[in-house]
Amino acid sequence: MLASTEGPPDARASSATSNDIPHRSAPTLIVGLGSPILGDDAVGLHVARRLHKLLPKGTSQVLELEAAGLRLLEVLPGYHRAMLIDAMLPPDPASPCPGRLHSLTPDDLAGSRRLSGSHDADLGTALALARELAVPLPPDLLLFGIEVTDVWHLHEGLSAAVAAAVPRLAALLADRLAQL
Repeated sequence: MLASTEGPPDARASSATSNDIPHRSAPTLIVGLGSPILGDDAVGLHVARRLHKLLPKGTSQVLELEAAGLRLLEVLPGYHRAMLIDAMLPPDPASPCPGRLHSLTPDDLAGSRRLSGSHDADLGTALALARELAVPLPPDLLLFGIEVTDVWHLHEGLSAAVAAAVPRLAALLADRLAQL
């Protein structure tokens, strides 16, 4: 599902269609990834919503997206910069730290819940395909993860540790964008 954070929640798109592809009115695209019914998996959506409130109007396009992989290739072209935000499984399952922030490159995608998945091409594969097909992707692609431990159980809402990371990452990204 692709939904722009422009307008009230009830005006957001309920399904992904070609009409949902954003108008490239800003140099930076921010995409929050996640499923709103899988608890901490929704953290990317929460960060995107907070960023939308923090950023000056017209400086960035902020979207919420429940699918990644090939679907991202429809929304990324045309932007100078893209920031993707997602839940991330612990790099070391023996020492999880829910709420820990991660900054990633496209080569570091193994732990992302949505940036590598089993029902779609993972982001690394999608980016390789884009390069092969000469799809014009943003030259500056930044990935941010918030570490989570449970993204498999159906429930709404974030755990306390993950919820506490939302304003931290949103402020960090807003500051980074202000410096550009």
